[in-house]
Amino acid sequence: MQFLERTMSSAEKVDPMAVRTTAADLVSDQPSAEGGTFHYHQIAELHRYVNENITYVPDPSSNNYVAPPNETLKTEAGDCDCQAVLVASLFEAIGATTRLARCESTSGDWHVLPEVYLADSENVALNDVCDSLGDYYSSYGIDYTGFSWDYDSGKYWFLADIAMGEYVGDKHYLPIMAIFMNLVTGGNGTTLNIFIHRTQPHTSQHPLSCLSHRLGEGDCLTSTTLLI
Repeated sequence: MQFLERTMSSAEKVDPMAVRTTAADLVSDQPSAEGGTFHYHQIAELHRYVNENITYVPDPSSNNYVAPPNETLKTEAGDCDCQAVLVASLFEAIGATTRLARCESTSGDWHVLPEVYLADSENVALNDVCDSLGDYYSSYGIDYTGFSWDYDSGKYWFLADIAMGEYVGDKHYLPIMAIFMNLVTGGNGTTLNIFIHRTQPHTSQHPLSCLSHRLGEGDCLTSTTLLI
């Protein structure tokens, strides 16, 4: 029950309308995609803002506190679940679909991160997303080593971590901190499939040659527990 309450406390705090004005203002210099939907550059812009402006501050020792997204914006501080709620809220405020995932380390520590649905096996090519994100980060001189995601039922959910990530798709610090997604039971009580954690290198010249590969044991997220 304690785990379920913690699970729901994060998911229920996601509130895109509370940060809609801020989200629209932050992406105003980035054009939307054709058809009026959000652009991958807008997702990267929101993530970069949170990464550069929100400081990690742990919860009080006696309380797992999850702040609403507008509070985290105002205080410019929060721990991993506060930051995850803010990022998910900002993304959804411009029309993206998100979910939160609870990771657990081999030592029993836990971490919450947001994921954003950016590609699928039918309508949106994975390489197009990776190329677009790579172009964005290159234009700002931001180093990136590849993009990582969870694959689930034909959908690619890109990691959008702030506390342990520097850009959309960054998984660099998760294995360093011995964080893995070890659980396979969703917050709603359903059993989830195992999600293969993959990395896609970016190249603007030969995108089709960017073959994804499964990372080795001890350096990958092997499954996930969904909070929403």
